[in-house]
Amino acid sequence: MSEELLQTVPVWIGRYAYYKVGNSTLSQLKRNKIININEASLKDKRPDGLIVLPGGVVKAVIEYKTSKELSSKLQVRKAIEQELEVAKLLCKILIVTDGKKSFWINAVNGALITKGGKPISVVFDAERITANKLTIEEKRLFEDLIDQAEYSLSETENDIVEPEILDPTPLAKEVWQKIWVNTGKEPEKCLYNVVEIFVFKFLSDIGVLDFTNNFSSVFEIKDKKGNKAALSRYARECRREIKEEMFPKGKDGTTIFNGTIFVNEEGEPNLSQANLFGQVLDSFQQYDKKNGSFKYVTKEFKTRLYETFLRQSAGVKNLGQYFTPRNVVRAMVKMSNAKLLPQGARICDPFCGVGGFVLETIVMTPSIYREFVPKNGKVNSKITVLGYDKGTDEKDDERTIILAKANMLIYFSDLLAQYHSKKHLEAFSNGAFNKVFHLLRSNLGTFGLTDEDPYDLILTNPPYVTSGSRTLKDNIDNDDNKKLEGYYQYGGRGTEALSIEWIIKNLKPGGQALIVVPDGLLLQRNIITKVKEDCIIEGIISLPIRTFYSTTKKTYILILRKKHEQDIQATDVFTFLVSEIGESRDAKRFVIEQNDLEEAVECFNLFKHSGTASRSPRCKVFPFTDFDQLVNWQIEQLWTSDERIELGIDKEKSTYSFTEYKEFIENATVSLAKYKKKLKAITVDFNYKYKPVSLCDEALFELSIGSRVLKIDILKSGIPLYSANVKVPFGYVEKSNLTDFNQPSLLWGIDGNFEWSYVEAGIPFATTDHCGRLQCLDKRIHPKYVLYKLMQSATQYGFNRTFRASMTNMKELVTVEFPVDKKGDIDYIAQGKIVSQMDKIMDIQESVNTLFQEINDIPIEIDLSNPLPDK
Repeated sequence: MSEELLQTVPVWIGRYAYYKVGNSTLSQLKRNKIININEASLKDKRPDGLIVLPGGVVKAVIEYKTSKELSSKLQVRKAIEQELEVAKLLCKILIVTDGKKSFWINAVNGALITKGGKPISVVFDAERITANKLTIEEKRLFEDLIDQAEYSLSETENDIVEPEILDPTPLAKEVWQKIWVNTGKEPEKCLYNVVEIFVFKFLSDIGVLDFTNNFSSVFEIKDKKGNKAALSRYARECRREIKEEMFPKGKDGTTIFNGTIFVNEEGEPNLSQANLFGQVLDSFQQYDKKNGSFKYVTKEFKTRLYETFLRQSAGVKNLGQYFTPRNVVRAMVKMSNAKLLPQGARICDPFCGVGGFVLETIVMTPSIYREFVPKNGKVNSKITVLGYDKGTDEKDDERTIILAKANMLIYFSDLLAQYHSKKHLEAFSNGAFNKVFHLLRSNLGTFGLTDEDPYDLILTNPPYVTSGSRTLKDNIDNDDNKKLEGYYQYGGRGTEALSIEWIIKNLKPGGQALIVVPDGLLLQRNIITKVKEDCIIEGIISLPIRTFYSTTKKTYILILRKKHEQDIQATDVFTFLVSEIGESRDAKRFVIEQNDLEEAVECFNLFKHSGTASRSPRCKVFPFTDFDQLVNWQIEQLWTSDERIELGIDKEKSTYSFTEYKEFIENATVSLAKYKKKLKAITVDFNYKYKPVSLCDEALFELSIGSRVLKIDILKSGIPLYSANVKVPFGYVEKSNLTDFNQPSLLWGIDGNFEWSYVEAGIPFATTDHCGRLQCLDKRIHPKYVLYKLMQSATQYGFNRTFRASMTNMKELVTVEFPVDKKGDIDYIAQGKIVSQMDKIMDIQESVNTLFQEINDIPIEIDLSNPLPDK
């Protein structure tokens, strides 16, 4: 290696390393793991400088010239041509500079790089960079330009644009799976460590961590000194800087991290997991190389980070008790009076979990969000926002508040990117994270707080369990300080009864509460009576069964306003039935089109402002004099059976007598025996060697999407038109927007659940821009085999309405495992055998599913036509 390189250390420009190369050759740089190239023709080349992503990925080549050498257009062109061949083989960007003026070149085609049609003129001053004299803003500008150019430039495109907003959900799942498989730890603990590394990379990419302690520096150490050195640096330097200096503990002793896989309880590196730590770093770096930094992360990912993991297996579902689905949270915030609150107002979630209600209230309400923007180096919100959660002295009981603070950090990413001086970070810790979220280390938790100033708004999903509530009430009765003596007087069953009383007692007169409550609470007459005595009942919204991750309990949104003294309710009561919440109510939680919560918000806000009811059949408004007569607030009873069936709340009943039901089950048992016999007759042989093939292989696959279709062009008959739901036609059109129906087509929904369907060759059809089409171009590939493999991978990639199965994502992420022959070639015959077996299995599966659905849908009628005589 040259003497210059031995004496040169990289200068960090954000997450990129700048090397002034001098006399070193590219082959010397490769041997010393500074760059990673395979092009043999470049080995003796000596560029003047390089910008490199740790791991050796070259992002820009720098060519230095004197001012005299760049004094004319001809000289500039000559300087460009001198290094263009090298740059083209290494990266997309060539920068020619004299330190006073710079020319940014698209190395792919030699043209000037532009932004908004104007050439980029940002000066690359090597002397200032090597002296580390760039300001934070200048470093961010360079990093952004490199990011944007990497994303935008091509053979035909020289103008740079903002990178596409990323959804790193697949990366999150990959890292979670990697940690879980390698450690065997509880899935919940794996999640905490995923969040921790995400926060570390996130803080690095938005410029909060400088080059000495950011992700790139740790990755470089891994490459040069190994996994143990990288983990030691992360644990002892980076992690401690984040936990102790940037975001120190609050009075409750919690900060933003609690992972205990890569570090021990004392925060020292757990070197037995160093190799796993290195694998995790590799996953993040590969994602960065392919997609860019976390500066451009979609808001949906930020707001749904934890919910993503509730779709994973085993114990992660236990975390469901701390989450309210985001669609429910947002609907409740939109129905609240949050945006009307003045300075001095107080907002609370007394049972906050990971902080969804608190954080959504802040970011959805501009007037509240502005209160968290630093002013004069301080965050001093004039609207108080608080979230409480129960803990004990057990370490694991800190987890939800720690996750809430990490969640807030991600929610506030734009603010942190803008305000990240040491003074500002201290302000965020004191005025946001530690001021908003509080861990209550007692068995009573929030129920022990009796001296709180009252609140203008409470939004919450309290715990509702009957088991253990007796112990809780005993602790209240035996309170040593006597603060709770006579405090709880409502009575009632379960923690939900205590919760509703605490909420009402801690509201200001005129204050509003939106509370998720279980069905059992709305049957407790003493609770109903007390609520009516103390509150104006504004509304009750019925949520469907399985709205929540961790329970099948039927739930409602109860909307209350605390009475002033002598208030008597004269206003009507709003009621609404929700059938769907915008996501499937199963473990997969796929995004679906129907979201009745949006209509509920619209109808409630109309009612709130005008006092009138919507014409929606889901909405009914009742005079309080009528509502006051109810002894049961389970509002479905206020709709007729036919109305509920029409809305999809109830299924249409075709009742069976017990005798008929028994006969049906006997017949079903016979059918199942036949299916079992058929399955037994199928000889399943999938024992082949396989190789993965990416859908980006254009020699094997052709992927395309349809075009926008106007409503006026949709007919009731004609050529079938497919959209996001590829199972059935969206409508019909007169003429197809596609050509070439000589090969079978595989259709997939770009939005939604990543479903597939198969259209035989020779059948014309059309597609909208929400439907993708895949055709197999190679005779060695069996289209139906591809269909079955893609159907099996429906949940693997996490595609949904947010993380869309776009052309880019399909080509970059999706692979198909093909059986191969002894030579390693794709085996068409083996595919045909597998398809034949799968056809039979799928037919039986469809029949069994239909049978079980029929059994599930049959209500039994109890015959009361001959009641027993009285004794």
